[in-house]
Amino acid sequence: MSAVGDSVMLGAAGHLERKVGSLATLDAEVGFQAVDVTAILNQRAAAGELGDIVVVHVGNNGPLRPQQFDEIMGVVGEDRRAVFVTVKVPRFWEQRNNVLLAEGVERYPNAALADWYGASVNQPELFWDDGMHLQPRGSRVYVNLLLQHLGASADGT
Repeated sequence: MSAVGDSVMLGAAGHLERKVGSLATLDAEVGFQAVDVTAILNQRAAAGELGDIVVVHVGNNGPLRPQQFDEIMGVVGEDRRAVFVTVKVPRFWEQRNNVLLAEGVERYPNAALADWYGASVNQPELFWDDGMHLQPRGSRVYVNLLLQHLGASADGT
């Protein structure tokens, strides 16, 4: 498995690594945009390090374009499974990005949507005061959502 995302994924990195261990590569950085995600995926693919399942959490840091979704899927290819994570970010682009992600997943048979927005909306206790970054409990809920899409067991810890 390969996971790439921004600071929200980075906030859950420790818990994710404990759950999946050496089965994953994780590239998450503060401020990542779609262009950064595509670049990391291209680097991993060129090095033969891109997993059979690719988890992508992008869209917290600005609006996405359909072309960017297609570029990411172009790197993922047809032989891998992609799991896109919706965003929960108190910004004007939140709903627009989530619609774009849902529509993008509909266009690709090997893509799935992990609905982080749906799993976390109206649960402010999962977030720090900014309404986006994860408290420890939020990290566990986030990782358990991802595990559901990876076919792994989630024990809620």
